[in-house]
Amino acid sequence: MTFKSLMTLLLMLLPLAACSESSDRNRVGVGVSGVNYTDQSFGGYAVREPGAEKSSAGGEPLGPYSAGGVMCCYNLPKEWHEGLQVELVIRIGLKSTTSEGRSREFAERKKNGTVNDYIKVDVPRYDNADNAMLWVEMLPKDQYKVVVSDVDPNHDDWPGDIKGWPVPSDEYRNKLILEKIESNEGVIRSFEKGIKDQKGTPDQIEDYKRHVKNINEENDNLRELLK
Repeated sequence: MTFKSLMTLLLMLLPLAACSESSDRNRVGVGVSGVNYTDQSFGGYAVREPGAEKSSAGGEPLGPYSAGGVMCCYNLPKEWHEGLQVELVIRIGLKSTTSEGRSREFAERKKNGTVNDYIKVDVPRYDNADNAMLWVEMLPKDQYKVVVSDVDPNHDDWPGDIKGWPVPSDEYRNKLILEKIESNEGVIRSFEKGIKDQKGTPDQIEDYKRHVKNINEENDNLRELLK
């Protein structure tokens, strides 16, 4: 093995080593990951011990029906005990689709003290945390749970409420399809105006007509996907 290959391997192992260390022998550092089973986006999330505001682990933004990477690290008790809880810091994604609107929305949330939600959840029983991860589940109807597991959501032994990785609902898929159709129709209107006003050379006008035909065909195909 070359020196470069050895250094690459060591760098890859560093995060895993860091997550396995803890200053408390009764605890073990575990990776944290989020799984979003909703059509809501999240600006971020974190896991912390209740009452320990400065000690947290997590959590990159999550889009609708998505999962995040592995973040380091939360110090979890090696042995589960009754009443074990964590506090989740949840930042709901901004609703506005424009930068100006998002700025106003964030300023309003900051003014009202609603930038983040703070939710205490029970940690379900687990047998061994040494090789496990702490998974944060974003569930329908504004529910949040955690599980400690050494398998991912696609595994038969996954202990989470929903089995498998997130799959967009028909309602959400239809929403995205309709948004794409609406966007395409705006493009069609622009090309049709160019054709009507004869804005361009004859070759450009023919290109406009081809674009209109192709986009109309795309919209027809998209409508067939609606459920």
